[in-house]
Amino acid sequence: MHLGNGAVTPECAAITLAAAGAGLGVAAWALRRSPIDRNRWLTAGAVSGALFAAQMVNVPVLPYASAHLVGGVLAAWVLGPALGALAMAVVLLTQAFVLGDGGLAALGANIVNMALLPALTVAFIGRRASALRAGSAAGLAVIGAALLIVGEVALFRSAGQLSGWGTFAWQMLATHLWIAVPESLLTVAILKALGGVRAPGELQLDQTRLRGCWACAGLLVICLLPFASRMPDGFEASAERSGMVTLVAADPNLPAGEMNTAIAAWQNSVVSQIQNILTNEQLLAIVGTIVCGLAVTLLARTLQRPTITTLN
Repeated sequence: MHLGNGAVTPECAAITLAAAGAGLGVAAWALRRSPIDRNRWLTAGAVSGALFAAQMVNVPVLPYASAHLVGGVLAAWVLGPALGALAMAVVLLTQAFVLGDGGLAALGANIVNMALLPALTVAFIGRRASALRAGSAAGLAVIGAALLIVGEVALFRSAGQLSGWGTFAWQMLATHLWIAVPESLLTVAILKALGGVRAPGELQLDQTRLRGCWACAGLLVICLLPFASRMPDGFEASAERSGMVTLVAADPNLPAGEMNTAIAAWQNSVVSQIQNILTNEQLLAIVGTIVCGLAVTLLARTLQRPTITTLN
């Protein structure tokens, strides 16, 4: 579901980046208005690290496509919509720089699709603790993101560039309707494993479960990453099956335009330097997981509302 640098036009990149910035700004403002205790920011770090690792492990879901846990609704349900959106944004940013997964030109779109949309879905649906609501939110967020992607890739493209767009739209919807099912089931199962389905932001993880999140991240990287599917994900498969292969083009001269090409070249340079140092995929994943978790922990702690003491 991660969009690359060639998936969106420069105009779409600017619009979605502005939308992502505004949404994350509102989320940060909301967090500053409410206290964030130590358990919550430690939970944010542990959950974010585990989600970073989980998103590296793709599994086949159709004969032609693979998928991974998106986790946007899971993050928003455990941490609350505001902190969940910010945590997912950090996950996506870390993936872009460490793994090259998701283009910087499309970072705004990816944040809107996988961080802000799930958080808004939880905010509207998750007003009461319910496994059905949590599962429904996870499934709807996947389908909603797929529909947003259909619109985002079309924005400011000419009619000639949109040959096959109708087939692409149908493929995206059909594929992600199927992907939404395991996303829903996994979200509910993980919430139950973390202590039960409670109202968003009210789940308190004890030390055992916090360590369990980090341990699961390690197990995913060490035990499952080597066996992860190399099949295209739902977005990539839909683009290939509809003939819109330019959406997933790896060519440095991207059809989306000079700005996207320049951004892609700079991103590739940064990613290459990191991967030249961390040459082993599992080591790269471990470092990314730790960096992501620590970054979210620090962000949550920074946004913690200062405690005002009064003298009697």
